[in-house]
Amino acid sequence: MPKVSLTYEDHSLFIINKDKAVLEIIIKNTGVPYCDSFDIRMRRIIEGVSTDRVKSKTEVFVNFKEKVMVQSTI
Repeated sequence: MPKVSLTYEDHSLFIINKDKAVLEIIIKNTGVPYCDSFDIRMRRIIEGVSTDRVKSKTEVFVNFKEKVMVQSTI
């Protein structure tokens, strides 16, 4: 049987105002060494520039829940 790593995602949408919204995704893995020590947070900030254009910015964070030896390599 092949090795498997399940991924769980929690999506939240925050409406800041009529021209700006933030989509936050918290990603949790299973079956990976040290995966219970951190989660990954991705934020996509979407902002209206004009009636037919938007600006999108993506931020990715590794959120450590405890100190692990691989923390300094990420």
